[in-house]
Amino acid sequence: MTDLRNDQNRGDVGGCSPMLEARQLGVLAGTHRILQDVDLTVQSGEVFGLIGPSGAGKSTLLRCLNRLTDLDRGLRVEGDVYFHDRSIYGREVDVDALRVKIGMLFQQPVVFPVSILKNVLFGMRHVSKLSRKDWPGEAEKALREATLWDEVKDRLKAPALNLSVGQQQRLCLARTLAVDPEVILMDEPTSALDPKSTQSIEDLIIELKKTRTIILVTHHLDQARRICDRVAFVSASTDGPGRIACSGQVDTVMGRTDLPELRDFIQTRSDLADVCCED
Repeated sequence: MTDLRNDQNRGDVGGCSPMLEARQLGVLAGTHRILQDVDLTVQSGEVFGLIGPSGAGKSTLLRCLNRLTDLDRGLRVEGDVYFHDRSIYGREVDVDALRVKIGMLFQQPVVFPVSILKNVLFGMRHVSKLSRKDWPGEAEKALREATLWDEVKDRLKAPALNLSVGQQQRLCLARTLAVDPEVILMDEPTSALDPKSTQSIEDLIIELKKTRTIILVTHHLDQARRICDRVAFVSASTDGPGRIACSGQVDTVMGRTDLPELRDFIQTRSDLADVCCED
Protein backbone atom coordinates (compact mmCIF):
# COMPACT_ATOMS: atom_id res chain seq x y z
CA MET A 1 0.00 0.00 0.00
CA THR A 2 1.25 3.47 -0.83
CA ASP A 3 2.32 5.52 2.20
CA LEU A 4 -0.23 8.33 2.14
CA ARG A 5 0.89 10.21 5.25
CA ASN A 6 1.69 13.90 4.94
CA ASP A 7 3.29 16.58 7.04
CA GLN A 8 -0.07 17.84 8.30
CA ASN A 9 -0.24 14.87 10.63
CA ARG A 10 2.64 16.11 12.78
CA GLY A 11 3.57 19.35 14.43
CA ASP A 12 1.72 22.14 16.14
CA VAL A 13 -1.20 24.04 14.69
CA GLY A 14 -0.79 27.79 14.85
CA GLY A 15 2.38 27.39 16.97
CA CYS A 16 0.47 26.02 19.99
CA SER A 17 1.57 22.93 21.85
CA PRO A 18 -0.99 20.17 21.19
CA MET A 19 -3.33 18.87 23.87
CA LEU A 20 -2.80 15.30 22.65
CA GLU A 21 -0.19 13.92 20.31
CA ALA A 22 0.31 10.39 18.98
CA ARG A 23 3.80 9.58 17.77
CA GLN A 24 4.46 6.54 15.60
CA LEU A 25 1.56 4.79 17.29
CA GLY A 26 0.94 1.19 16.38
CA VAL A 27 -1.27 -1.58 17.73
CA LEU A 28 -0.92 -5.34 17.31
CA ALA A 29 -3.33 -8.13 18.20
CA GLY A 30 -0.99 -11.10 18.36
CA THR A 31 0.82 -10.99 15.03
CA HIS A 32 -1.94 -9.03 13.31
CA ARG A 33 -1.19 -5.33 13.01
CA ILE A 34 -4.27 -3.12 13.48
CA LEU A 35 -2.60 0.30 13.31
CA GLN A 36 0.81 1.41 12.12
CA ASP A 37 2.86 4.62 12.20
CA VAL A 38 0.03 6.87 13.39
CA ASP A 39 1.13 10.48 13.91
CA LEU A 40 -1.62 12.77 15.12
CA THR A 41 -2.01 16.07 16.95
CA VAL A 42 -5.14 17.42 18.61
CA GLN A 43 -5.35 21.00 19.83
CA SER A 44 -7.10 22.28 22.94
CA GLY A 45 -10.71 23.33 22.38
CA GLU A 46 -11.25 21.68 19.02
CA VAL A 47 -13.54 18.95 17.77
CA PHE A 48 -11.26 16.53 15.96
CA GLY A 49 -12.90 13.87 13.81
CA LEU A 50 -11.65 10.42 12.84
CA ILE A 51 -13.25 9.20 9.62
CA GLY A 52 -12.64 6.15 7.48
CA PRO A 53 -14.03 2.75 6.53
CA SER A 54 -15.10 0.12 9.05
CA GLY A 55 -12.20 -2.02 10.21
CA ALA A 56 -9.55 0.65 9.64
CA GLY A 57 -8.81 0.88 13.37
CA LYS A 58 -10.48 4.18 14.32
CA SER A 59 -12.04 2.87 17.54
CA THR A 60 -8.77 1.17 18.52
CA LEU A 61 -6.93 4.43 17.92
CA LEU A 62 -9.44 6.26 20.11
CA ARG A 63 -8.93 3.76 22.93
CA CYS A 64 -5.17 4.21 22.76
CA LEU A 65 -5.61 7.85 23.73
CA ASN A 66 -6.65 7.04 27.33
CA ARG A 67 -5.18 3.53 27.54
CA LEU A 68 -8.45 1.64 27.38
CA THR A 69 -6.45 -0.77 25.22
CA ASP A 70 -4.80 -1.88 28.47
CA LEU A 71 -8.02 -3.72 29.29
CA ASP A 72 -7.52 -6.04 26.32
CA ARG A 73 -4.58 -8.31 27.13
CA GLY A 74 -4.42 -9.40 23.51
CA LEU A 75 -3.38 -5.95 22.31
CA ARG A 76 0.13 -4.51 22.27
CA VAL A 77 0.70 -0.80 21.76
CA GLU A 78 3.83 0.61 20.14
CA GLY A 79 4.93 4.22 19.91
CA ASP A 80 3.58 6.77 22.35
CA VAL A 81 0.83 9.26 23.15
CA TYR A 82 1.52 12.59 24.83
CA PHE A 83 -0.99 14.53 26.93
CA HIS A 84 0.19 18.04 27.78
CA ASP A 85 3.63 16.98 26.46
CA ARG A 86 3.88 14.05 28.88
CA SER A 87 3.75 10.40 27.88
CA ILE A 88 0.60 8.60 29.00
CA TYR A 89 2.38 5.25 28.68
CA GLY A 90 5.04 5.94 31.30
CA ARG A 91 5.25 3.48 34.18
CA GLU A 92 4.53 6.23 36.70
CA VAL A 93 1.20 7.20 35.09
CA ASP A 94 -1.92 6.67 37.21
CA VAL A 95 -4.21 5.18 34.57
CA ASP A 96 -7.40 5.80 36.56
CA ALA A 97 -6.47 9.47 36.94
CA LEU A 98 -5.68 9.62 33.23
CA ARG A 99 -9.15 8.34 32.34
CA VAL A 100 -10.68 11.02 34.54
CA LYS A 101 -8.89 13.68 32.48
CA ILE A 102 -9.59 11.88 29.19
CA GLY A 103 -13.13 10.52 29.37
CA MET A 104 -15.00 8.23 26.98
CA LEU A 105 -18.46 8.10 25.45
CA PHE A 106 -19.22 4.84 23.68
CA GLN A 107 -21.32 3.98 20.64
CA GLN A 108 -24.00 2.27 22.72
CA PRO A 109 -25.05 3.92 26.00
CA VAL A 110 -23.49 2.11 28.96
CA VAL A 111 -26.14 2.63 31.64
CA PHE A 112 -25.95 0.89 35.00
CA PRO A 113 -29.10 -0.80 36.40
CA VAL A 114 -29.47 1.76 39.19
CA SER A 115 -31.11 5.16 39.48
CA ILE A 116 -30.45 8.15 37.25
CA LEU A 117 -28.73 9.94 40.12
CA LYS A 118 -26.48 7.00 40.99
CA ASN A 119 -25.45 6.73 37.34
CA VAL A 120 -24.30 10.35 37.32
CA LEU A 121 -22.49 9.96 40.63
CA PHE A 122 -20.78 6.67 39.77
CA GLY A 123 -17.39 8.03 38.71
CA MET A 124 -17.44 11.09 40.91
CA ARG A 125 -17.95 9.00 44.06
CA HIS A 126 -14.73 7.12 43.34
CA VAL A 127 -12.42 9.93 42.23
CA SER A 128 -13.75 13.20 43.67
CA LYS A 129 -12.63 14.66 46.98
CA LEU A 130 -15.96 16.44 47.40
CA SER A 131 -17.98 15.66 50.48
CA ARG A 132 -21.21 13.70 50.15
CA LYS A 133 -23.33 16.80 50.75
CA ASP A 134 -21.90 18.35 47.58
CA TRP A 135 -22.79 15.39 45.35
CA PRO A 136 -26.37 16.44 44.49
CA GLY A 137 -25.22 19.88 43.35
CA GLU A 138 -22.46 18.40 41.20
CA ALA A 139 -24.89 15.89 39.71
CA GLU A 140 -27.28 18.69 38.80
CA LYS A 141 -24.43 20.64 37.24
CA ALA A 142 -23.43 17.65 35.07
CA LEU A 143 -27.03 16.92 34.05
CA ARG A 144 -27.53 20.56 33.09
CA GLU A 145 -24.35 20.54 31.03
CA ALA A 146 -25.65 17.44 29.25
CA THR A 147 -29.02 19.22 28.75
CA LEU A 148 -30.84 16.46 30.61
CA TRP A 149 -31.71 18.13 33.92
CA ASP A 150 -35.11 19.51 32.95
CA GLU A 151 -36.19 16.08 31.69
CA VAL A 152 -35.18 14.08 34.77
CA LYS A 153 -35.07 16.48 37.75
CA ASP A 154 -38.35 15.11 39.13
CA ARG A 155 -37.36 11.43 38.84
CA LEU A 156 -33.71 11.23 39.83
CA LYS A 157 -34.37 8.07 41.86
CA ALA A 158 -36.10 6.32 38.94
CA PRO A 159 -34.25 3.53 37.09
CA ALA A 160 -31.94 4.92 34.43
CA LEU A 161 -32.88 2.03 32.14
CA ASN A 162 -36.35 3.57 31.79
CA LEU A 163 -34.91 6.50 29.84
CA SER A 164 -35.01 6.60 26.06
CA VAL A 165 -31.82 5.66 24.20
CA GLY A 166 -31.12 9.31 23.43
CA GLN A 167 -31.58 10.25 27.08
CA GLN A 168 -29.37 7.36 28.14
CA GLN A 169 -26.58 8.63 25.91
CA ARG A 170 -26.85 12.09 27.44
CA LEU A 171 -26.88 10.48 30.88
CA CYS A 172 -23.62 8.72 30.03
CA LEU A 173 -22.23 12.07 28.91
CA ALA A 174 -23.36 13.63 32.21
CA ARG A 175 -21.58 10.85 34.10
CA THR A 176 -18.41 11.63 32.16
CA LEU A 177 -18.76 15.38 32.69
CA ALA A 178 -19.28 14.89 36.44
CA VAL A 179 -15.56 14.14 36.90
CA ASP A 180 -14.60 17.25 34.88
CA PRO A 181 -12.51 15.80 32.02
CA GLU A 182 -10.35 17.97 29.77
CA VAL A 183 -10.83 15.65 26.77
CA ILE A 184 -13.83 13.53 25.79
CA LEU A 185 -13.37 10.66 23.36
CA MET A 186 -16.57 9.82 21.48
CA ASP A 187 -16.92 6.60 19.50
CA GLU A 188 -19.82 7.11 17.06
CA PRO A 189 -22.01 8.51 19.86
CA THR A 190 -25.04 9.09 17.61
CA SER A 191 -25.06 5.89 15.56
CA ALA A 192 -27.84 4.33 17.68
CA LEU A 193 -29.91 7.51 17.92
CA ASP A 194 -32.84 8.97 16.01
CA PRO A 195 -32.40 12.28 14.12
CA LYS A 196 -33.75 14.41 16.98
CA SER A 197 -31.45 12.82 19.56
CA THR A 198 -28.56 13.04 17.11
CA GLN A 199 -29.18 16.76 16.77
CA SER A 200 -29.17 17.10 20.57
CA ILE A 201 -25.78 15.38 20.85
CA GLU A 202 -24.31 17.45 18.01
CA ASP A 203 -25.52 20.67 19.64
CA LEU A 204 -23.97 19.48 22.90
CA ILE A 205 -20.63 18.79 21.24
CA ILE A 206 -20.53 22.31 19.78
CA GLU A 207 -21.32 23.75 23.21
CA LEU A 208 -18.82 21.51 25.02
CA LYS A 209 -15.92 22.59 22.82
CA LYS A 210 -15.99 25.93 24.64
CA THR A 211 -14.52 24.18 27.68
CA ARG A 212 -13.40 20.73 26.47
CA THR A 213 -11.51 19.05 23.68
CA ILE A 214 -13.50 16.46 21.71
CA ILE A 215 -12.16 13.59 19.59
CA LEU A 216 -14.95 12.00 17.61
CA VAL A 217 -15.14 8.83 15.53
CA THR A 218 -17.92 9.22 12.99
CA HIS A 219 -19.05 7.52 9.79
CA HIS A 220 -21.36 10.41 8.95
CA LEU A 221 -19.56 12.81 6.63
CA ASP A 222 -22.27 15.46 6.98
CA GLN A 223 -21.85 15.24 10.75
CA ALA A 224 -18.10 15.74 10.38
CA ARG A 225 -18.73 18.78 8.21
CA ARG A 226 -21.20 20.22 10.71
CA ILE A 227 -19.25 19.90 13.95
CA CYS A 228 -15.57 19.07 13.35
CA ASP A 229 -12.80 21.66 13.16
CA ARG A 230 -10.34 19.18 11.68
CA VAL A 231 -10.47 15.53 10.66
CA ALA A 232 -8.08 12.68 9.93
CA PHE A 233 -8.85 9.98 7.38
CA VAL A 234 -7.85 6.52 8.64
CA SER A 235 -7.22 4.25 5.68
CA ALA A 236 -6.45 0.54 5.47
CA SER A 237 -6.02 -1.99 2.67
CA THR A 238 -7.92 -5.27 2.82
CA ASP A 239 -5.22 -7.07 4.82
CA GLY A 240 -3.09 -4.16 5.99
CA PRO A 241 -3.00 -1.98 9.12
CA GLY A 242 -4.78 1.33 9.52
CA ARG A 243 -2.80 4.49 8.84
CA ILE A 244 -3.51 8.19 8.81
CA ALA A 245 -3.76 8.95 5.10
CA CYS A 246 -4.30 12.68 5.55
CA SER A 247 -5.53 15.20 8.09
CA GLY A 248 -6.44 18.85 8.18
CA GLN A 249 -9.41 21.19 7.82
CA VAL A 250 -12.60 19.30 6.98
CA ASP A 251 -13.17 20.80 3.54
CA THR A 252 -9.52 20.33 2.63
CA VAL A 253 -9.53 16.65 3.55
CA MET A 254 -12.88 15.99 1.87
CA GLY A 255 -11.51 17.59 -1.28
CA ARG A 256 -8.43 15.37 -1.57
CA THR A 257 -9.23 13.88 -4.97
CA ASP A 258 -5.66 12.56 -5.22
CA LEU A 259 -6.29 9.84 -2.64
CA PRO A 260 -8.18 6.86 -4.15
CA GLU A 261 -9.03 5.37 -0.73
CA LEU A 262 -10.58 8.64 0.41
CA ARG A 263 -12.49 9.08 -2.87
CA ASP A 264 -13.91 5.57 -2.57
CA PHE A 265 -14.89 6.11 1.06
CA ILE A 266 -16.69 9.37 0.35
CA GLN A 267 -18.48 7.84 -2.63
CA THR A 268 -19.56 4.83 -0.57
CA ARG A 269 -20.91 7.00 2.23
CA SER A 270 -22.71 9.22 -0.30
CA ASP A 271 -24.33 6.17 -1.89
CA LEU A 272 -25.50 4.92 1.52
CA ALA A 273 -26.94 8.34 2.34
CA ASP A 274 -28.86 8.31 -0.94
CA VAL A 275 -30.31 4.87 -0.18
CA CYS A 276 -31.38 6.00 3.31
CA CYS A 277 -33.09 9.05 1.85
CA GLU A 278 -34.98 6.88 -0.64
CA ASP A 279 -36.16 4.62 2.19
